This record gives sequence, C-alpha cells and structure tokens, in this order.
Amino acid sequence: MGEILIGVDGSEASQRAVHWALDQARGRDLGAVAVHAYKPTPIRNPYAGAYPYVPGDPTPVVREHDRRMQEQQDAHDRQHAESLIQHALDEAGWGVDGPPVRPLALARDAAKTLVEMSEHAELLVVGSRGRGGFTGLLLGSVSQHCAHHAHCPVVIIR
Repeated sequence: MGEILIGVDGSEASQRAVHWALDQARGRDLGAVAVHAYKPTPIRNPYAGAYPYVPGDPTPVVREHDRRMQEQQDAHDRQHAESLIQHALDEAGWGVDGPPVRPLALARDAAKTLVEMSEHAELLVVGSRGRGGFTGLLLGSVSQHCAHHAHCPVVIIR
C-alpha cells in the first residue's frame, strides 16, 4: 500500500495541507506519513568563559554537564515536534476510522528530509507559508525546494 507524505510545520497552510492530504488518503485508500523535520536547538553554556579561571581542569565536568543539558534540550525539541504533529492530526479530524497515519519527528533539515522521503511516496503534500517581500506571490523555501526536487508529484496548499 502506498503512502502520502505530509510536511507539517504548524502553520495555517500546513494545517490545510494535513486536512487535504488526509482526505486524499481516505479517498485513495492510502496510508500517510506526517513529518515534522526541525533544526535541533543547540545549548549554550553561559559559564563557559569562566572555566579558564577555575583551579584544576573543569573540562570533564563541563562536558558532562553540557551533554546532559543537550540531551534534555533534544528531548524537549522532540516532544514539541511530536505534539505539533499530533495537534495537526487532531485538528484535521484524524481518528480511528481514518487512514493509517505514521507521525514522524526528525531532527533534520526539512526540505532535504521531505525530498529524500518522497522517493517512497505516491504524493507529497506541503503547505506554503510564502515568506518574503512578495508574500502572496512566493512559495515558502521548503515547498519551493520540494516542488523542484521531489521524486513524486507535489501538491502545495496555500
């Protein structure tokens, strides 16, 4: 069974894309993959500049502290991404009677991820946020990249 790939970013256009894609999945008897790819938030240790003035070598302690802080931040980012996807699915009325949908949160570049995943999809559906000086005329950078490089048909919802 084929799948419809849905890019989810939390915008209004993305929400309309999720709704449209799930209707298409129902009508075509296809499954769907709802993907939110995001840039991980790097941690910044505000005390790093003070470490040269600490007696002894604080490096192992600092590295362990920073590693733990980054793990916590990564978990928070992933939880936020997963809840964003779930919210989009809930808003679109997805439920038990709908098509099977696999939510997928990935700490990767959104445009590249969607293009790579489009190799195994029957259709890629994304929303267009249309940022820039000519908001009404331009596609968002992710939707534009997908339109030019995807391996399957692309539908861009405004």
